[in-house]
Amino acid sequence: VYHHQERGICLFHWGDDFVIAASRKQGEWVEQILGKIFIVKCSRILGPGPQDDREGRILNRLMRWYTPYDAGSERIEFEADPRHMEILCAQVGLQPGKSKAVATPGLKGKDPTEGPGAEGVGTREFRSAAMRACYLAADRPELQYAAKECARAMQRPTAAAWEAVKRLARYLL
Repeated sequence: VYHHQERGICLFHWGDDFVIAASRKQGEWVEQILGKIFIVKCSRILGPGPQDDREGRILNRLMRWYTPYDAGSERIEFEADPRHMEILCAQVGLQPGKSKAVATPGLKGKDPTEGPGAEGVGTREFRSAAMRACYLAADRPELQYAAKECARAMQRPTAAAWEAVKRLARYLL
């Protein structure tokens, strides 16, 4: 995360993605500076102007710009991309609208690292589902403990750990 106080620019980057919070003029300045070093592609400009986007995906999160004329005040909101919930449900074999949902994301009193191995589930599939749950948990605080408990079984997935991932997915339904 970087801040240029004189120009009123905030910038953060993750890998090769840069997100700039600044006026249009200052954003163009940053783009010009970065263009001297990198190949730059400006994908979206969120803002209040008529040519600006109101919504876009940044780092697999949905970002939305709300103007004072929308409900409430001018603001930017973000949320985890809902496609991750759909993918997680598919990974554990659940179907939205057909599978049973639950009211809490975690299993009470069960240690996901103990017990027999998960039969019929590969280590790779379990790890993928558990890490997708952890990714969602970054934006959904109610998932954080349950996702952390699932991730504890990454080394040796157990049947209890697979049930914990399925429970978390059922909660997302």
